[in-house]
Amino acid sequence: MEECCAICAEPLEWVAMGPCGHRDACSKCTTRLRFVLKDTKCCFCKQDCPCVFVTKSLGDYTATPGEEGFASLSSRAQAGGELHFHEPTGAYFDDISHLREIEKTTNLVCSLCVEDPTAKKSRFPNLGALKGHLRNVHKSHMCDICLEGRKVFVSEQVLYTKAELDKHCSVGGAAVDQSNDLGMSGFKTETPPSLAETPECFRVCSARALKPSHRMACKHPLSFPSHLLPIKPDSSTAGAPPDYSHTCFSTLHALSNPKGIP
Repeated sequence: MEECCAICAEPLEWVAMGPCGHRDACSKCTTRLRFVLKDTKCCFCKQDCPCVFVTKSLGDYTATPGEEGFASLSSRAQAGGELHFHEPTGAYFDDISHLREIEKTTNLVCSLCVEDPTAKKSRFPNLGALKGHLRNVHKSHMCDICLEGRKVFVSEQVLYTKAELDKHCSVGGAAVDQSNDLGMSGFKTETPPSLAETPECFRVCSARALKPSHRMACKHPLSFPSHLLPIKPDSSTAGAPPDYSHTCFSTLHALSNPKGIP
């Protein structure tokens, strides 16, 4: 039976293992956990793994760090040739070509240029430079709220035309993301405290339920729609605090383009 990644369920081609010895997750999912979510725990046993070893998945014949174990990985990488260290994730690779593939996901690259051999530039020093390139060269845009709330690599973020972005920000994903599973998926977010007393806050406060701490800071007279108010706890959650996590997907995007909201 073919082994599959415990996270994405895709066949295991490259595996990442920590000192605990578990090799249940693929290198890409492990990179996403460590780089995007800053989670260095093993996805199986939850042991913290300061570093991981990435190698080809070969079932029972999959390579391991050897008798010297993980303590020797740093010196072996510094010696050169045998192992290659990816500092942003604390991962040691025994295959340089696969390391280069992983770097494409963690670097700030243009997803439209990276596979184009004729492109003059695909990697950028900061997010602002990448967004400027997308806007000026490709007439494409990323949603700022999705950039903050959707926990994927920047190169995996959905790109929109200006018209699509305006619609995405004002009425949510269903209007423009019907053919894109990532765009249709929601996520939890919070209204930044710095916006608690601004006109933009009123636009959001009047359309979604906010946590008590924000309601106290906000000076606007609010009227919360009943379908966005905290869900009443049932018998299994008696005594638990109200659940304020059920927010409207479309209004989460209001902050990214408040002027576009009627």
